[in-house]
Amino acid sequence: MKKKYFISLFIIFILLFENIFSKDIVINGYTKNNNKFISDVTIFFIDQNSSVFETKSDNTGKFSISIPPNKYSINIDKTFFRISERNLKDYDLKNDTFLDIKLESSSSFLDGFVVDKDENPISNAKIIIKYDDFSATIFSDDTGKFSTYLKPEIFTLIVSKYGYSTTCSIREIKANSSISNKKIKLNSFDFFFERNSYWWNKSTFKYWSIIT
Repeated sequence: MKKKYFISLFIIFILLFENIFSKDIVINGYTKNNNKFISDVTIFFIDQNSSVFETKSDNTGKFSISIPPNKYSINIDKTFFRISERNLKDYDLKNDTFLDIKLESSSSFLDGFVVDKDENPISNAKIIIKYDDFSATIFSDDTGKFSTYLKPEIFTLIVSKYGYSTTCSIREIKANSSISNKKIKLNSFDFFFERNSYWWNKSTFKYWSIIT
């Protein structure tokens, strides 16, 4: 009887522990360009596991989102705007936080799509736009498409997805220009594991390294 009682107490303790430490936090803030509030901005909070939490600012530029405590990077989607470099960093969000997100005007646009070797779309591919001092992350949608506004400069484009090769290319985009319909092909790995040995398809092996 005592054993069952202690087991019940232990289960209750675990449930309470999980409830306390997995409680979501609330992030409030505004999306701004200089001192002007910008409405209808889609905001992405991306955690260390590449899970994406999404919200949108209202007609006053205010946003609110509940997310689990974690480290996050942030990005936005808004026509003719990009996120400011000052917001392109890791945020260690453990408690309710007020956070302003600064936007910069941009007329430099990148869009494209991610496919496999058979031209099938790859959704949720991770796309990193890396500059010398900062980087931004976006993801392909359900149809493999992606788009973003950029800082006019030389950048490195890195595209990856679990189970596929990673591609890496260096591009330059100028002000008032665009890179449109860029097709990025990822090749799936073709290897197998058995006990303490493994082998691979030689025709696929070349795709294990970064393609430039």
